[in-house]
Amino acid sequence: MTHRFNLAMRYIQAQNIDGAAAELQRTVADPKLKKPSHRYLGYCMAKKKLLDLAVKQYTSYLSLTEDDLGEEAKEVRYARGRVLEDLKRKDEALADYSRLAEIDLSFKDVSKRLDGLTGGDGSSPTPN
Repeated sequence: MTHRFNLAMRYIQAQNIDGAAAELQRTVADPKLKKPSHRYLGYCMAKKKLLDLAVKQYTSYLSLTEDDLGEEAKEVRYARGRVLEDLKRKDEALADYSRLAEIDLSFKDVSKRLDGLTGGDGSSPTPN
């Protein structure tokens, strides 16, 4: 399975998204490769404009992560937020960006995205 995962990474580098996704769909069954496979499957699905599937893969990755504060988790949460924005799921995107702002306000353009989704008034979404 490690060989398949490495092949998928090479496919991603070569922009062979279909080939990468096919390999990652196999490696996701391997407990050692499950988490990174979900991450990169999310990337592949987003590239293919299969946005709902991308959200599912990113969510699966985040449910498996032990370190919500780590760089990789922040990258995946940001990617999920971007996909949620594309899906017009504003409240869910706001939740991801708000969590990122709590962790690291200077991460990428999170502050700008929050302003854009809240109308620039700096307010945060009201909790349910």
